[in-house]
Amino acid sequence: MKSDASYAQFVVERMLPLIQGLEGHAAAISNSHDPRHLHRIRVLMRRLRDTMRIFKGFFPAAERKNWDHHLRKVSKISSRGRDIDVQIQFLERYRRAVAPRKDKNDILVLKNRFIRRRQQLQPQILRSLRHLFRCGILGQIQAALQAKAKTKKTPFDYLYLIGWAALSRRVAKELALESCVDLSRAVRELHQLRIANKHLRYAMETLREIYTPEIDRFLEPVVFFHRTLGEMHDYDVWLRLITDLQRDHRKARAVRAHENLKKHCEERRAECYNTFQHSWHLKRAHLFFEDLLGYVYSCSVR
Repeated sequence: MKSDASYAQFVVERMLPLIQGLEGHAAAISNSHDPRHLHRIRVLMRRLRDTMRIFKGFFPAAERKNWDHHLRKVSKISSRGRDIDVQIQFLERYRRAVAPRKDKNDILVLKNRFIRRRQQLQPQILRSLRHLFRCGILGQIQAALQAKAKTKKTPFDYLYLIGWAALSRRVAKELALESCVDLSRAVRELHQLRIANKHLRYAMETLREIYTPEIDRFLEPVVFFHRTLGEMHDYDVWLRLITDLQRDHRKARAVRAHENLKKHCEERRAECYNTFQHSWHLKRAHLFFEDLLGYVYSCSVR
């Protein structure tokens, strides 16, 4: 990408839409039960925090640490709410399309239990968002961005060095966890690999516009890994939840429904794992990560 814009202008253009999106969805969630608002809040919060990490030299360290502290607290509670929303949606799909007829009522009872849990959490989510706005964190970030855009004269090409540093570091973190790829029951390690891959995806998408269209050839498999590992993690969470449910319930009918749900989750989890494992080894055999780093490095030294 050739541009007359400065490094500072690029950072502003990446971050302002995230802040504005957060403000819009935070305002909407107060008057709407649409789960898409909380989903967008969680995604935008994660991307904003990750973007600040990529451009960590852009802001004073103390201010950035304070902003991240407040954003992390909201991100944590919004993630809890979004997870329950996803679980409710999953149970409804399972009840309608998969569950045996004799299990449907017990799955509906379970879904309603999650709905009540989600309703109880909503006031905490709203309080955390109100606190974020009362503290003025998003306004402080926005003001800092606008001030930097006027005063910071770092040339645009500096972004290629930022890109190399951010992407090479994230690739190294992901590959450091590679030993778990062939361990189907390494739930904790595969979850860590998912998080490392997520950070790589976010960085590539944040920096995408500084590169040629060839970057999309590398981005597509990273997004695929992210989605497949994410789906697998969802089933791991369900298997843990079902184990807890089985300890709480003694009614034969409910136990049977939970066993059938568990079997479904185990089968789908195995499918996700096999798909991910095959795709990972295929990409590694074709030197995917080495080619990605070679491409990014060539852009940084041109």
